[in-house]
Amino acid sequence: MKKDYDLFGLFDLFDTHTHTNISDGADSPEKMLTAAAQKGVKVIALTDHFDIHDRFPEELSVFDGAGREESYRILSGLKESKKHDSGIKYLNGIEIAQAHHYKETAESWLDSHEYDFVLASCHVIRGHSDFYHMDYKKNNPDVLLEQYFAELQELCLWETRFDSLAHMTYPLRYMPAGTDLDRHKSAVDEVLRIMVKNEIALEINTQRDIICPEFPQVRRFYELGGRLITIGSDAHSANTIAQRIDRGIQAAKSAGFAECVYYEERKPKFIKI
Repeated sequence: MKKDYDLFGLFDLFDTHTHTNISDGADSPEKMLTAAAQKGVKVIALTDHFDIHDRFPEELSVFDGAGREESYRILSGLKESKKHDSGIKYLNGIEIAQAHHYKETAESWLDSHEYDFVLASCHVIRGHSDFYHMDYKKNNPDVLLEQYFAELQELCLWETRFDSLAHMTYPLRYMPAGTDLDRHKSAVDEVLRIMVKNEIALEINTQRDIICPEFPQVRRFYELGGRLITIGSDAHSANTIAQRIDRGIQAAKSAGFAECVYYEERKPKFIKI
C-alpha cells in the first residue's frame, strides 16, 4: 500500500468517530465542527448512525438517522461549505451497523452515496436486542459472545468493504464484570486475521476510561500484521469531542504502531504518532 501522510504537526488533535443530532448525538453538525475547531482539532469525521434493522425502510429511529436522504444532504452540504476552511478538515462519514444482516440495503446505500469514511459496527446480533438493553441474567454472556464474534467474522468478509471496525469488544461494555474474553481468543484472532487480509482498520474507541477494544486485542492485531488503526472518541456531544484520544494514541504506540490513519475519499491518510 502506498502511504499518503498528512502534514499536521499536533498528532493528538483528530477524532474519527463522532455523532450529531442527525442520529443520537446532542448537538448539531455545525456546533460539533465549531467546538472541534475551538479545541484545536485538525481532523474530524462526523459518523452518524445508520443501524439497519428489519423495520427499514419504514420510519427510522435516531439510530438510523444517517440513513435519510435529508441527513445526507445536510452532511455532504456541510462538507462542501467547509472545503476552503483551512482551520479544520471535516470528513463526511457514517457508522453503518448490522450491514451483514441486510447486505442488499447496505450495499445500495453505500453505492449511491459518497463518503470519506465508512465505519462498521455490530450493536445487535440475530435474535436479540442491542447489547445495551439485554438482561444478562437471562442471556449467557459466553453464548452471546460466541455468536457476536461469528457475526463479526461475517461482517468482515462482506464484499462491500468498509474502512474501519468500530468498538470491536462493544458487548463487554454492558456484560457483567468478570466476563472472560480469553475464552473466545481463537474467535477474536480469526476476526483480526480477516481484517488484516482485507485491509480493514481496527478502531481504538476512547469513549470510556477503558479503551475498546482493550490493549491485548490492539497488540494482537499488530502481532497478526495489522497496521491500520483509527482512533475515535465516539463523542455524542460537542464537549466530548477528542476526549481521551491521547489514551488511544498511547495504546497504539505501546502495541507497536508508529502510525494511525484517517480516511478521506475512502483512502487512508497516515499520521505518525
